[in-house]
Amino acid sequence: GEIDEAPMLYIGEKVGSVLEEIGTKAQYVIDIVVRNLFERTADVGFLATDRELCTFVAGLHEDADMIRARLRAYRNKYTVYDEIMLLDAAGNVLVQIDEATPLEGSTDPLLAETLASDTYVETFRATDLRPGKKEALIYSRRMHHPETNAVIGVLCLCFNFEQEMAGIFQSHRDPALRSNMLLLDEANRVIASADPLWIPPGASVPINRD
Repeated sequence: GEIDEAPMLYIGEKVGSVLEEIGTKAQYVIDIVVRNLFERTADVGFLATDRELCTFVAGLHEDADMIRARLRAYRNKYTVYDEIMLLDAAGNVLVQIDEATPLEGSTDPLLAETLASDTYVETFRATDLRPGKKEALIYSRRMHHPETNAVIGVLCLCFNFEQEMAGIFQSHRDPALRSNMLLLDEANRVIASADPLWIPPGASVPINRD
């Protein structure tokens, strides 16, 4: 007998509708992430040229408590950072705001890269700057002496990636929890998951670029 194509057309329309809906949602969410991260590039440029901070890193005064309070006030205003630190050109930590993970210094290559760069450096991976995290998202920029303009150190802004992604997922995922939201890196590895019990960070997933 002849096959009734009506159900197949109906299913095709339903699938197409679902794909369009989640595709639109995915585009909306990634736009939020991109905009959020782009704003961090302005923050790191602003703070790295702050005269009070540069004066301290240059060694022109030693009031670390005042500088720490200044950094914490900035963190409290913008809420997206879980650590802000100032380092000298040798990688010694001069001030940090996260007392839970005190550091003396760092040998991370991002410091040399930042000292040699005339713009910000963005790093996302494991780092000795954030020893309690498997991966950290850090925006760094070199600092200059306020009088001689010599390069004197590095400012690091550590973005609270897990918390911010969790908030975005919570606000925008399917209320019925019938689908998951994943952020992948260039190797198709999950770096953030709305439901880590379903698909955990670190998993590699198949994709269809079409």
